Amino acid sequence: GGSPTKNNWSIVMDVKFPVLSAFTGLWETDALASGDGDFFIRDDSGAGTFGALGISGQYNGFVNADAWTRIAVTVDSTTAPGTYTLNSYVDGVFVGTSTTGVAPGGREAVKSVLHLFTDDDGETSAGLVNSVAYYGEVLSETAIVSLGGPAAAGIPAAANQVGRWNFDNNLNNAISGRAAMTAVGGWSPAYVSESIGGSPATVLSFPAFDNTQALDMPNQATPDDLGVATTTNTWSIVMDVKFPVLSGFTALYDTDSPIEGDGEYFIRDDSGGGLFGAIGISGQYNGVVNADQWTRIAVTVDGSASGGAYVVTGYIDGVLAGTSTTSNAPNGRQAIDEILHLFRDNDFETAAGMINSLAFYDEVLTAEVIAALGGASAAGIPVQAVADADFDNDGDVDGADFLTWQRGFGTASGATNAQGDADGNGAINSADLAVWKSKYGAAAGATAAAVPEPAAAVLAALALAGCVGRRARRR
Repeated sequence: GGSPTKNNWSIVMDVKFPVLSAFTGLWETDALASGDGDFFIRDDSGAGTFGALGISGQYNGFVNADAWTRIAVTVDSTTAPGTYTLNSYVDGVFVGTSTTGVAPGGREAVKSVLHLFTDDDGETSAGLVNSVAYYGEVLSETAIVSLGGPAAAGIPAAANQVGRWNFDNNLNNAISGRAAMTAVGGWSPAYVSESIGGSPATVLSFPAFDNTQALDMPNQATPDDLGVATTTNTWSIVMDVKFPVLSGFTALYDTDSPIEGDGEYFIRDDSGGGLFGAIGISGQYNGVVNADQWTRIAVTVDGSASGGAYVVTGYIDGVLAGTSTTSNAPNGRQAIDEILHLFRDNDFETAAGMINSLAFYDEVLTAEVIAALGGASAAGIPVQAVADADFDNDGDVDGADFLTWQRGFGTASGATNAQGDADGNGAINSADLAVWKSKYGAAAGATAAAVPEPAAAVLAALALAGCVGRRARRR
């Protein structure tokens, strides 16, 4: 019984409060005037000049009054059963954790509306807000760090990611409410430990499939073929994979029903010994994928091009490898119906391998966005990526930043942005150079908006008055 609630979620906001009240409410989950606010800035200066973030007497961090600040909070009801765990970030930096109960369905549960900047007994402040982003999941610290501080362009929107699987001992979808993958054809998923970029990861190991086997990904994108409105013809996929030895052709995916047709995208062994190969389809292969090495492969499929062809573009570790074309768009070779069959082919052109992370998008990702994703990482493919090639933090991307990248080139792990790591994966490589090239000559403010559909930068002055009502809970 009762109304449905959201108990695992995140919020990010770019705000400025000229003067802080003793407590400044950031949100309220109850109906207006019916209960206390559910997250606050507490004035720690005694004069409204700076404060800390939190709830229930657990306050952390430092928020200056009269300064634009990007505040991010994740709400998690699963880490500690029966309790909400709230992690707070200021300008992309983790500042602390607060807990409150009872979960689920309790204090931090969002119903149909989340009331911003209100409180039942007037503990609010006048302020300004430039951008707010709400997520139906608990963002990782990596994702929030990548968002950084406030920007005039607002909080960059995530690409339209409709599926993300991290294979942490299961085939579940990491996006709330989305479907899991399935193992078909009688094989059993096996999970093993690997090191990726110097960090440990749990990954899925799979055999070389026969033509009845596959790792099946449910298609949760929107059908876009007006003629046969059951297929998706414009989409993108990103995967972190490792194949110890390549076959003559190693299938990455197949859109057909089992046994019915050839795979739709392959790694072609160009070494003659399974050591390295190129990615593509229909005789058009590009780039280099090394066997026995973790690699982030991204493929975009555009079925909207004129002439009835699919334009299929491949990327390796964030760097463009090349473009292939194949026919009969829409509803042709690259059209996905209900299922995308991973690593399957009708005539056994497959290889045993491992996968750490896979993300599926209901759009054609841009080269800039894929460059920002960079190479394979133990943390997997992020919800969103923000590329920053202003390594010296002087407000522009220029030759000095290139020299920083050049000095750091070859660092395999543990690198910082100041050392030349543009995509935030800890390594300094050609993917970071690709980001620098795409940003060269740009102001640093433009660097922060490296994902599609940036949030609207509408500056709204808010005169925020609290509602009078009963005090239901302690802050």
